[in-house]
Amino acid sequence: TEIENLSKEDLTFICHEDFSSGEVLEYVRKLNPLISEVRYIGEYLDEGKRKVTFRYTSAYSQEMKKIRNEIINNTSLKFQISFTA
Repeated sequence: TEIENLSKEDLTFICHEDFSSGEVLEYVRKLNPLISEVRYIGEYLDEGKRKVTFRYTSAYSQEMKKIRNEIINNTSLKFQISFTA
């Protein structure tokens, strides 16, 4: 089925405790038309920094690396956040 062909990847970004992670997820949802879903996975505190994980999904598996780079580059600049390796 179509759902079985979806590629998924998790990304974790680092931000301040009072940062609105919802804004980042909404931005990523609208960033690239090849992204079919963005879903919040969870978060935790580490040495005063909040680490937020989300999963994005696309039917275009060959484009996942390009999409990942686009998410990281654009989101890092817009929100002044960083991503874990």
